[in-house]
Amino acid sequence: MNKKWNFFAIAFVLLFMGPFYSHAQSHKGISFQGVIKLPNGEYPTRSGLTVNSRVLSPNNCILREEQFTGVNVSNGYINIAIGTGSTGGYDPGFSMKKVMDNSAVITGLTCLHSDGTVNGSVTSFDPSSTNGARKFRLSVTIDSTPVVADFNMRAMAYAINSESLNGKTESNFVNTSTNITQTAAENWFASSVMGQLLSGTYVAPSATTAGNVSGTVAIANGGTGATTASGALTNLLPSQSGHAGKILTTDGTSASWVAPPASPVTSVASKTGAVTLDAADISDFSTAADARITAQKGQANGLATLDASGKVPSTQLALTAADIPSLDASKITSGTLTQNVSSSSVAGTTGSFTNLRIYDGTSEYLTMTLPTGGAGYSIKWPNAVGANGTVLQTDASGNLSWVVLPSAPVTSVAGKTGAVTLANTDISGLGTASTYNVPATGDAAATEVVKGNDSRLTGAFQSSTSLGGDLSGTLPNPSVVKIQGKAVAPTTYAAGQTLRYDGTNWINAVLGFADISGTVSTSQLPTIPVSKGGTGVTSITANRLLASDGTGNTVTPFTCGVGQLVTFDVSGVMGCTSYSSSGIFANGGNSFATSASLGTNDNYNLNFKTNGSTRMTVLANGDVGIGTTTPAAKLDVAGGVKIGSSTSCTATEEGTLRYNSTSKGMEFCNGSLWAAVGSTGGSNGLRSCATGNANDVMVAVGSWCVDKYEASVWSAADGSGTGYFTDSTTSADTDSNYPTGAANVPAGCNRNGAGCVQYAVSKPGVIPSRGVTWYQAAKFCANSGKQLIPDDLWQVAAIGTYDPGAGSGTGGTTGGSATDAAAARCNINTHNATWATWLKTTNGVRPTNRAGTTAGGTNACSSDYGVDDMVGNLWEWTSMNSIEAGTDTAGFFQGKNNSSGGPFSTADGTWNINGSAYGCDGDGTSKGTCGWKNNTPAAALRGGSWSDGAQAGVTALGLNNSGSYSGWSVGFRCARPR
Repeated sequence: MNKKWNFFAIAFVLLFMGPFYSHAQSHKGISFQGVIKLPNGEYPTRSGLTVNSRVLSPNNCILREEQFTGVNVSNGYINIAIGTGSTGGYDPGFSMKKVMDNSAVITGLTCLHSDGTVNGSVTSFDPSSTNGARKFRLSVTIDSTPVVADFNMRAMAYAINSESLNGKTESNFVNTSTNITQTAAENWFASSVMGQLLSGTYVAPSATTAGNVSGTVAIANGGTGATTASGALTNLLPSQSGHAGKILTTDGTSASWVAPPASPVTSVASKTGAVTLDAADISDFSTAADARITAQKGQANGLATLDASGKVPSTQLALTAADIPSLDASKITSGTLTQNVSSSSVAGTTGSFTNLRIYDGTSEYLTMTLPTGGAGYSIKWPNAVGANGTVLQTDASGNLSWVVLPSAPVTSVAGKTGAVTLANTDISGLGTASTYNVPATGDAAATEVVKGNDSRLTGAFQSSTSLGGDLSGTLPNPSVVKIQGKAVAPTTYAAGQTLRYDGTNWINAVLGFADISGTVSTSQLPTIPVSKGGTGVTSITANRLLASDGTGNTVTPFTCGVGQLVTFDVSGVMGCTSYSSSGIFANGGNSFATSASLGTNDNYNLNFKTNGSTRMTVLANGDVGIGTTTPAAKLDVAGGVKIGSSTSCTATEEGTLRYNSTSKGMEFCNGSLWAAVGSTGGSNGLRSCATGNANDVMVAVGSWCVDKYEASVWSAADGSGTGYFTDSTTSADTDSNYPTGAANVPAGCNRNGAGCVQYAVSKPGVIPSRGVTWYQAAKFCANSGKQLIPDDLWQVAAIGTYDPGAGSGTGGTTGGSATDAAAARCNINTHNATWATWLKTTNGVRPTNRAGTTAGGTNACSSDYGVDDMVGNLWEWTSMNSIEAGTDTAGFFQGKNNSSGGPFSTADGTWNINGSAYGCDGDGTSKGTCGWKNNTPAAALRGGSWSDGAQAGVTALGLNNSGSYSGWSVGFRCARPR
């Protein structure tokens, strides 16, 4: 039931958001604005809403149906643009111009009754029969409550298709003469030439023949100014009068007539026409050419003669320095250079000379020569002249420098001059001949001084001598690894540690009182005050907390009572507080060994905070609010709630919600199965028939959801797994024993419905199940959260199904494709000569989803609601059972109790049943004995089967059989309330 909400349209504005309809622009939408007010007075702010809308005619026909997603409402204000949403549902596919058109009758519409159901008798809207005003219906769900409101669309919306403009009709917009009309203007502007002119791409055609040009083209315009060839010559050439025999010549600017030469050339070297001359055609050509060449020899800019070897003789090569302006020195490879080499004639590069001579400019030379066999070296001179008295000195690398000589140079050593060799006696204090040098390495030689590590010395230590005992390693850097044979264990050290013996090794540790051996009496130890790190007292009670006393000079024991906590006041003074009133709940959890309670014991709310803000509130009455401190229900969430998935659905979990991530929809547990919740929509707010499962398709029929296809039975609730009751397993089956074979009937599923745990689904593209009793069909539907379709609902759901009659029911059994017109007709006319062939799928039942795509069409077998195969294919059980039908051959006995009156072999009686029905008495997995049974109620079968021809139809009703019957032409269909 819809909650009554206030919905105020504060501004319902129909505006042009730009041109609504033109060749270049599309419709921009009609702006709608409204205000929503909640029952509690709140003007809500919500985001991401889905809004459904319809534009209805005065006679309630749907002119447009669209949906808007991601709509935001701010402080109650909602704003959408009609005509810009996603169309669907019963939308006829019209443009907004067509939706608002009042000029003609609009057909092909789906029209509604006042209760929202489809009115099949009305399919059009005539604007001329009413004032043409449309109605806009908006529906949106806020906080799980649907809001539906209707608004009148007044005259401003008609601007989409105005009937006149300032009193003028459309034919008056351009209509200035008979030829200049709106149509003519549009055709002219639509022409290719006009398009080229407007875009600047038009190129005028060229006049190529006389037929393209009329009249005379003047010379100034590129013509001849005449209409004949002679006239053209007269106009284009200078006057010919008096110039007979003359030729036309030009001076580059103008042409004139001149007399031809008196003797014109008729041939050249006896050649006429296009003449080509060679040397033989010119007399003395070779002689003249040789003379010219000779004259040029030896001349300036002339030719040079060659000697016998083909070279230019030196007499013709009188070169001067100016004739060789830039000769590379590397090209001079022989001869003697007589020119002086100076700084002006030698570049600043490194020279390589065998002898370097320095010339004094007159007659003397200083020659620098490297002696033969020398290794060669470089000398670098100082960069300046040295001081007076300095001499050149080398640093052994060839660098010379000026140095000052010693003021008193050595003249002798130990009285020796020249190359001096000293003996030990020449060195004062060195000793006698028995004292010698200490060797640099190794052992001393004979008569030398030995070193301390000489191997000839007894007990001498070498640098590589390995040490033992308390030492380890070699000289000169051994390590102390033991003290008196006890290992020194520490490897790392810390401040304040000492080395002590622990009875085995020497270790490093901080010494404590326990490390002091011997007995220490209290008289030997002073009372250490608090200021020195002591307690200030001589004794302390065992197992107590220590705290300073009021003076802070001594430490005293501190004790709290049982069930108390140590607490501190704002000054940091320690005290005791009762645990029950402490307000403390342990972080990380408690172990109370019993149930724990967290909350209040008085009439106050309980708040939970994070980051300084209240996030959840539990009122004193138990209402819980998340995101709100004033919850109005047992659970009040201010914001979105994310619900995860779950697989278990039992009786104890009935009412549980989950989100199905596969079907992208909400589902609820009905105590045995998960069923789609669906979104609310339409004026009645009923639940959607979408199941979220492609194997179970249902369609809406009023306040019910009906299986689109005839039911098939499967081992899994989602229509997967093993299928049952799909076809016979032997060609010898008859109507009386169909079906047989273990592959068709699920194990343990009895004919009275007991033990049947399988599921009925409306699955496309499969053979529907047949040979099912009424009781089995009812159980399979119930297992799927549905029920056998009510008899009256079946009749409504079948409305609009085309009844092909006896001659045109050619719908195939395999069906081809869903859009194959012939195969899509109702399957009523595949009756064959023998029952055995009826049992095979190829000659009887066709798969589902072969009924065509056009609901109510003559080449389809689909009702106005989109329910397939309601006529033919299979008879369908409905929920109507216990019907008195036929004539009781034994007569009527009111209150009669007959042991054969029940549908099965039980002794169940019947009362006030005057009739008989065909049934079978087997209530297990076998049919038992089948036949007509008196005083037995019948169950209703609807629609006819594939073999009934013209007798199959929307009103076909079979009351021959009791619910215990099962046959090759009997199936079923399920439904559920919305």
